[in-house]
Amino acid sequence: MSLDNFVRQLAEARKSYDEVKAQADDMMANFKETAAYKETVLLKEQASSEVASLEESIRTIAMTQYQVDENKHPHENIEIKVFPVAKLIKEKIGGLKEWCFLNFRPALKLDEAKCIDAAKKGDIPDEFFEAYLEPRVQIATKLKG
Repeated sequence: MSLDNFVRQLAEARKSYDEVKAQADDMMANFKETAAYKETVLLKEQASSEVASLEESIRTIAMTQYQVDENKHPHENIEIKVFPVAKLIKEKIGGLKEWCFLNFRPALKLDEAKCIDAAKKGDIPDEFFEAYLEPRVQIATKLKG
């Protein structure tokens, strides 16, 4: 089959898709206007809000109790998990970078995307990259004919 035939078939398929999609979108828009749908959405939002409120209350009570007695199992369905946390001190980033350069190089992550962009422009030696031109097929959104 020739490329012209495929392009014609694609144009017809896209047209058919657009028509069916428009029909489905209209049906969904009409459905979303029904009282039953609106009521269900409202009930869903109310239930979600109640769940979030109860979960927050449970977390607050459990954490308050944990701070008093360090009990990690205040209820059969609740567990307090303790995680290590480290936060960078923004004002000390420069010193940290210098320390990492001298003592912990794995922390200095290579930004591969920036390196690839620089390699495409010729700013990084070819020895680190496979550089080539790659042809890609582009099909027009609006088909003619």
